[in-house]
Amino acid sequence: VDQHAWRDPETGYLRRNLSPPGFPSPIELVEVILPPGARVAYDGVPRSIGISQQVWVLEGEIELTVGADIHCLAAGDCLAMRVDRPTTFRNPTDRPARYVLALTTDRTRAGGGETKL
Repeated sequence: VDQHAWRDPETGYLRRNLSPPGFPSPIELVEVILPPGARVAYDGVPRSIGISQQVWVLEGEIELTVGADIHCLAAGDCLAMRVDRPTTFRNPTDRPARYVLALTTDRTRAGGGETKL
């Protein structure tokens, strides 16, 4: 299976695309391993097409900051959110955290904010 992986040389953050390449799907699945103490930040740039993501923690714990809201997620937790605000993923523990991102373009759904399951 051809799954593109990329490791950030600064933090050791590993990102692996799980979705098959070349298949025209509105959903992209990505597995992430966030090393102990690592922090990865993204600017929440408004886009012409909305993007939503769900973060499902498989192992470990992460602290996810979306705008001014802080969410502490442990294995089994899932957070749904729009990708339109600054977002920071942080592993506050001494063990790696592994999670899956499910990203989708969002032309039909309305609303915003976050929902934790």
